[in-house]
Amino acid sequence: PLVGDIGGIRHLPAVPATPVDVTGAGDALVAGTLSALVRGGSIDDAVRDGVLLATLTIESSSSVLPDLSPDFLSAARTRIAKALETRERP
Repeated sequence: PLVGDIGGIRHLPAVPATPVDVTGAGDALVAGTLSALVRGGSIDDAVRDGVLLATLTIESSSSVLPDLSPDFLSAARTRIAKALETRERP
């Protein structure tokens, strides 16, 4: 995804996924992003949360994850770290 603010435009890496059903992915992206912004997160961190939530949603057969919670999302953030680490290697 692309993120833009007063500091410029940046590319944030996508989180690799194994899609099952894409229903609800856009809603999850927006919800995750807005939730992080409301909690005071930076735009980059907020978009990362939105992307992760969308990824988790498309890997599920449910359009809304039944086990979704702040703790569930926190545990899943390691996927973002791994995706970033993989992209930064030469």
